[in-house]
Amino acid sequence: MKKHTIQKFLARPLALLCCTALLASCYSEDDMDGCFPDATEGGTATVRIGVTAERPDEPLRRASEGGTAHEYMNHLHVLIVRADGTLARDFLPDLSTDAQAQSGDLERWTSESIELEPGTYTLYAVANWKGYNNATLNVLSTDIPESGNVGGSTFPAWLWTLRTLQLEDPAGRVRIDDASVQDGVAVFIPMSGTVVANVTASTTMLEIPLDRLVSKVRTTLDLTRAETGLSDGARLVFSDVCPVVGLFEPIESMADITLSGDWSTLSYTREVGEQTVGTTKTLPDFYVNETLGSAGFTVTLHTGNTTGAGIVDYTAQTALTDLPRNSIYPLTLSLSDTELGLEARAWLSAIGALPVEIVATADAETYLVTGICVGAQFELSISGITHNGQSYPDLTSVEWILPSGQAGISLDDGVTRVQGETISGYISADDRYIGQSRTLQARVAWQEGSRTYERVFNVVISNLLDMFDVTEVGTRTASRAILTRSLSDWLKPETLILFTKK
Repeated sequence: MKKHTIQKFLARPLALLCCTALLASCYSEDDMDGCFPDATEGGTATVRIGVTAERPDEPLRRASEGGTAHEYMNHLHVLIVRADGTLARDFLPDLSTDAQAQSGDLERWTSESIELEPGTYTLYAVANWKGYNNATLNVLSTDIPESGNVGGSTFPAWLWTLRTLQLEDPAGRVRIDDASVQDGVAVFIPMSGTVVANVTASTTMLEIPLDRLVSKVRTTLDLTRAETGLSDGARLVFSDVCPVVGLFEPIESMADITLSGDWSTLSYTREVGEQTVGTTKTLPDFYVNETLGSAGFTVTLHTGNTTGAGIVDYTAQTALTDLPRNSIYPLTLSLSDTELGLEARAWLSAIGALPVEIVATADAETYLVTGICVGAQFELSISGITHNGQSYPDLTSVEWILPSGQAGISLDDGVTRVQGETISGYISADDRYIGQSRTLQARVAWQEGSRTYERVFNVVISNLLDMFDVTEVGTRTASRAILTRSLSDWLKPETLILFTKK
């Protein structure tokens, strides 16, 4: 009896030791062959599906900012498709009793366990499609029939339509403020995700990360350099975004887009409200469509100043051309209201002088002087400064500067710096300079009350003409074409912060 007890006592650790050795041999093999049954052995996988807006495999260099209230899942449909294109399983979870889902705050959903044969599967997940009245998306509101006859077509044909679907202006449809959520009319951010998974009998979890199909713009108004504040009716308009977004694939170019209407005026407007000079203000974030383009975005600020001499509009184009889906674009708008009073004349002889046109550019502190030819003499004169809606003809100081590297242009007496409102100079009669431009700088200072302002303006003698192309003689009024005021220093910081998907 005692001997039997000893044998039984030793048998348990011996068996445990053997199991441990067996497992160790399995994990020492890279492919783990022989440890688990595979498809040829008739094994099946018991798996669960996890859907989340978080990507654990993303590079750490991406910023760690997550979504905010109502920027997550509200409803969901998941499709599991075999390699031959047939439907293995679909999920349409009932989230009507989930408080987080009802307010668009469900960060993760996990299915019950299901059985899958080992093999390769493609998983599709689409969230928050309600509010986008589309025949293909509408099918996602019901269980997909096992027969594969979906919406009058076979499942592979319907799936291809879903896979290549383009949503029209999803950002323009989003309504997720607290009031909309409470009233039951919310439209949450559409999301999608697709992965290809190789399922073995040992697979227990399949993860599908989601991407939001829109980007978010975070705008800061910098009025520390401005001389005019914003009135109560001020608003910001963000334009030149892509009118449609691919459900799964980004739209690479406008050539890829099939439009059902005129999208030429698509823009997003944000109310700004009254703002005083010398301050900064960060506006509430707003959504725009994912856009991968070749040109920047147009940003216009309507100041609401519609009376007197106040500045009405600012406008500029961003250097940034691409807004990936699920991203944040922090944009700072720096304003400057200063306008230079400038006149220019040119002549080829001492008889008769021709005033030439001066044009404001997209940069508020650069002016183009056009109509001057090679071989001509010219005269530039500053008559004053206008800012804050007021004219200041009496300037504290003016210094003209001829930067280095400006071949073919010279100032009187051959100097590179001239004090005073007016300078004169000469363009070399050299055909090599036809079509080229030359730049002068004017450093201007003026006094307003106890405050002294100083600005450096660029005056560009643009597109020098052939002297035989100058046929107009006599006199005409020197003019400066007053264009829409522009955002000084362009737009900055032109950096992109990407969501951490949660």
